[in-house]
This record gives sequence, C-alpha cells and structure tokens, in this order.
Amino acid sequence: GASGSGGQRMVQMALSQLGNTGGEKYWSYMGYSSRISWCASFVSWCGNECGYSTDVIPHFADCGSFRTTFEEQGRWHNGNAYGGTYIPTAGDLILFNWDSSPGATLSHIGIVKSSDGAQVHTVEGNTSDSVAERSYALGSTTIIGYCTPPYPQAELTGGNNAEMIFNYLLGIGFKKAPASAVVGNLYAEGGSTPDGDIDIHSTEMGYGDGVGMVQWSGGRRTAFLNYCEQRGQPFPETGLEVQIDYMLLEFNTDQWIWSSIGAEYGSQCNISKEAFMNLEDVDFATRVWCAKYERCHLRNSHLDDVRIPMARAMYDSH
Repeated sequence: GASGSGGQRMVQMALSQLGNTGGEKYWSYMGYSSRISWCASFVSWCGNECGYSTDVIPHFADCGSFRTTFEEQGRWHNGNAYGGTYIPTAGDLILFNWDSSPGATLSHIGIVKSSDGAQVHTVEGNTSDSVAERSYALGSTTIIGYCTPPYPQAELTGGNNAEMIFNYLLGIGFKKAPASAVVGNLYAEGGSTPDGDIDIHSTEMGYGDGVGMVQWSGGRRTAFLNYCEQRGQPFPETGLEVQIDYMLLEFNTDQWIWSSIGAEYGSQCNISKEAFMNLEDVDFATRVWCAKYERCHLRNSHLDDVRIPMARAMYDSH
C-alpha cells in the first residue's frame, strides 16, 4: 500500500486544493483547451506537483487508464463488494462506478486520505465540480477497487526521534516553524528519554491512560492501539514511522477541530490545517498545535516552560 511519506505527501497536496472549482488548472495541465471531466486530471496534477515521476503517478485524463496500468503492475485491488479484502491507506487511488458495475466504464477517481476499516475517506476532484472531501462505506458497491502507487518509502533521517519527526514533516510539506512546533509539543506529551530525546514508548503514570509519543488516551488510545495491531507493531513495540503515520491520519481526519478547550488559547488559533502547515512563527505554531490537535487545558499545558522552549530549540538548531 501507500504507506510512508509518499502517500501522505500526495494527500497533503490534494488537501491543499480543497474548494477549487471548475478544474481549469487541472484539465489545462493535461493539455485541454476546454473543460473535460477532470477527476483523473486532478490526480495527475497532484502527482506532478509532488514531484513524482509517471512511474509512480501516471498522467491520464481518464479513469480506466489508471486501472489498466496498475493492473498490469500487480498494484490493483478489487473493492470489498467485489471479493477484495484490501484496506486502503493514505495516497491510494480509489476508482468508482456509480452504476455499481465492475465491468463497465469507470465513472470517477479520487485519492484516499485514510480508512478506519469501516469507511474510506477521500479527497476528490470534480465532485460537484470542485475539490472536496468525501466518505464511503468500505463495502460500497460503487467502489470498484484501488490502485496502490509505488511511492518512495519514508526515510526517517536524523540523529534521534525529534530530528526524524522534524525531517519527516518537512518532507510532506510542513514549513520549518510548524514542524518544530509539533516536535515541541511531543516533548511535553511523551516526555523525554534519559538522553533527552522524545520518548515514543512512554505510558502515562498516575492521571490518565495516555500511551505513545502523543499520549493517546480514551477513545483515541483504543483507535491507536488497534491501528498498531493492523500495522503489525503492537504497542509498546510500535516504531516511530507507524506513530507518525497515525498522528497524521488523525490530523487529516477528525482531530483538528475547534473546541471550548482550544478557545482557552485565543480565537486567533482557530486556523485551517493548511494555514498551520505554512506558519512562519514557531511560538504561535506551537500554541495552535496544542489548541487544535492536543487540546489540553491551557493551565495544564506547560506551553511556556516546555512546549515553546523545545520547539524554539528545534527551530534554532535547524
């Protein structure tokens, strides 16, 4: 599947286009002088903007050519309604036929954002003539199947967990300030190892039941532990890449919301994911991540004595 930074980068590129209507930038990229059905052109454009060769994301303006190409490569999976058992992951391509006929001409293509095993969440071009997010039951008869592009695997480069997280986030499109902000927040969540690195295997002692580098707790803890099992790395043996992938899965689905707890940090923190990823102020980025992703009460946040200082340290040293 499309695990690792390659698939995540494709998702981030697609999300950056939310709300665009008409599709001219996508169908004109494919060489057309007037409007065509542009869902496939959107996928092709995203792949090109990510810097992927056509060996990874082919350039097609029709859906059927994607299926044919990936079938020839052994990278096609039938939908669950048609005998498939594959659970899609970030960056996979999802193919539809609105008449629920697997042998007919395909109707539509999108990019998988995530799946929880029951539903699949997507970003699609030319859905009501715009780029938008959608969700479907995994067993929907309109889902004919999935293409799994051969994305470059994640490269966790750096001397410790903090550096590897920082570099990974830069690689999928985060600017330096928000990447540093995430690192600073994780020091306050998972804590530090004896050598001063982010502890990705910590278990909360005393109040709460948090685990891992984010200290996932409650229903988030259960979902995280299930995800680790699915990836074949049950906690506490879960590696860094799996924990980063799950953090980004949450970031891209339902964790980035405005709440009464977030409001404690100030209304200026209520910004979009895309705006956060492009912030230039590391202190403000650290505050925003704590308000909209971590969502811990301000009085308990250690914002000024742990989160911001650790984020500044990462920012200044890189």
